[in-house]
Amino acid sequence: MAPDADRRQLEDVQGPGRDAGVPRVVRARGRRRRGFLPAGRLARRGRRRRRDGLRAERPLGAAGRLHRRGLGADAPRAGSRRLARRPLGAPAALRRDGRDGRPPRPQRARRRAGRHRLRRRDARAARVGRHRARAEDPGRGDRLRRRRPRGARDRVRAGLGDRHRQDRHSGAGGGGAPLHQVRARPARPLRRLGQAGERGRAAVAAVDRRCPRRRRLARARLLRSDLPSRLADLVTLVVLDGWGLAPPGPGNAVELARTPVFDRLRREYPHATLAASGEAVGLPAGQMGNSEVGHLTIGSGRVLFQDLQRVNQAIHDGSFFANEALVGAFERAKARDADVHLLGLVSKGGVHSHLSHLQALLELARRRGMEERTWVHAFTDGRDVSPTSAVSDLAELPRERLATVVGRYYAMDRDQRWERTATALEAITLGKGARTTNVVEDVQRSYESGVTDEFLEPLVVEGAPRLAEADAAIFFNFRPDRGRQLAQKLVEAGVDLTTMTTYAPELGVPVVFGEQLVEWTLAETLSHAGYRQLHTAETEKYAHVTYFFNGGVEREWPGETRILVPSPRDVPSYDHRPEMSAREVAARFAAEIGNGDRFAVINFANPDMVGHTGSIPAVTAAVEVTDECLGVVVEATHAAGGICLITADHGNAERMLEDDGVSPHTAHTTNPVPLVLTSSEVGLKERGELSDLAPTTLRLLGLDIPSEMTGEVLCGTA
Repeated sequence: MAPDADRRQLEDVQGPGRDAGVPRVVRARGRRRRGFLPAGRLARRGRRRRRDGLRAERPLGAAGRLHRRGLGADAPRAGSRRLARRPLGAPAALRRDGRDGRPPRPQRARRRAGRHRLRRRDARAARVGRHRARAEDPGRGDRLRRRRPRGARDRVRAGLGDRHRQDRHSGAGGGGAPLHQVRARPARPLRRLGQAGERGRAAVAAVDRRCPRRRRLARARLLRSDLPSRLADLVTLVVLDGWGLAPPGPGNAVELARTPVFDRLRREYPHATLAASGEAVGLPAGQMGNSEVGHLTIGSGRVLFQDLQRVNQAIHDGSFFANEALVGAFERAKARDADVHLLGLVSKGGVHSHLSHLQALLELARRRGMEERTWVHAFTDGRDVSPTSAVSDLAELPRERLATVVGRYYAMDRDQRWERTATALEAITLGKGARTTNVVEDVQRSYESGVTDEFLEPLVVEGAPRLAEADAAIFFNFRPDRGRQLAQKLVEAGVDLTTMTTYAPELGVPVVFGEQLVEWTLAETLSHAGYRQLHTAETEKYAHVTYFFNGGVEREWPGETRILVPSPRDVPSYDHRPEMSAREVAARFAAEIGNGDRFAVINFANPDMVGHTGSIPAVTAAVEVTDECLGVVVEATHAAGGICLITADHGNAERMLEDDGVSPHTAHTTNPVPLVLTSSEVGLKERGELSDLAPTTLRLLGLDIPSEMTGEVLCGTA
């Protein structure tokens, strides 16, 4: 037995497959002493030496000290009980010759000791940080005990909301998906996203300064879940109608315009992008958004199955051809030996109507045996589609069924310009207008004279009957706002009218698709909470901040104040006056907002209404005026102690040229729209949808979000 066996017992064990005479030092028990290695480490070192051909340099397990004592050649053999003390590190011969390239053993030992001290210090700091966090928020203790991935991407993902909950740990409020194992690292509790207090925000800011990419995402993506109960006493929702986002180009009037106010707000405050078209607003995928759908989605806080989709689905499943209101119109006309007249916008835009719906009505007439007694009164578009698309759309209809053609400028006015409505009504009922035998050729000639589809004057087809009192009429526009005036005049004339949707309850006519009941909209929720609210717009968009914003309900909720500013009526189109009434709208808002309102919605119509004209200089001027008025609204809101949510309902002004770079583009777009929140204390998620605005507004005001709202909250403390 070795002399110091009382302090440590060792065995020399001959491992399987090892050469005789090569000892393996194994620690039996006792505290590890400097100069000894575990058997597993020695075995691994032996394998490396055999691989490198260094086995012959010295026996495995022999130490430099033994060599100096002359014991190298007499190293213990298997079965002996001699104590073999050896230093840590490389073979003595290599170290002595300087061929291993490693620092001396004492220096390595000091490094290891230093690392251990740092780990112990960081562990103590982590414990202290957890105790302090529990003291500030006792419920956070369980969340801090669960370790989350420490990568920047994981921290961002952990801070996002329900849309990313599948990636979050159950301890962080997610679905409980197991996290991948990560190697233990020194704890840095102050850099955790959920850390409470000013120290946590200061630590996150310090990390942001060191990481440029993290700094770019900080305002939009790094959110904390421990929000105060109320973040604002007043929220103003500013809708820049038709202000979309797109890359700069010769047709992007938003980028061509000088917008110092909007640029400063995006630079200084959190901002994001919102989807405002297609399935995000209840329309078919790829379908451009519009003002009606946009305001309905914003105000309801949910994605509603829009009327376009409802009609499409009914045609697809066949219920359209058995609809009681439609079948009743044909049967009443047949019983009176009268005709059926189909009125509406002939367009593939999908904003007010769709050509496929008219074709389905003609198919229904054929099935009911009324094909030869059904006539079409076509309204040409030119706003939601190309200004010269009517030629191709009319060519898809049977020529012998056309009775009149007139531009939507006359037939679909909504600004109480009754002289325009009378022009269309007289063409339909009295046959007043230019006579034609070939509608397509005459429309083409109007293009050559500079008159596009929207402004097409009435064309009356020779030999076609006029709409008489005994006849039945079906107004197939599914969007009601631009059909109300003409429908009202038809009812006053005693026409048996059926409308595709509810244009106005007071009309008292059969409706093909009734209203969808939308409960607990943003306006209704605020009213039930006792909050005063202000709705402001000029005539062109007044229905959007009232009827559509309130879920398709004409009712004015208790506490709701409405401001209507008349739109200009002395110009044929708004490219002649791109400022419209924006300055008056902003001035009326600024004068009213300080009177105790807790919420306000204001619409600036310029980018959209002027954008439909296709004049790039006029649209650029309209955007600049809107930016000027935006500054007035933001300043008035901040002076009243509130914050602004600045967004749009759809895109338009950001694309004024077709793909050929020459033809004007007058329709809406599928581009996203901006969102800016004028508060430095609140952050925003990077992306969202229009349906997220109502829940976000309620969260800012500290109100409960109704379960009927399916949108998500986009805000959180930065």
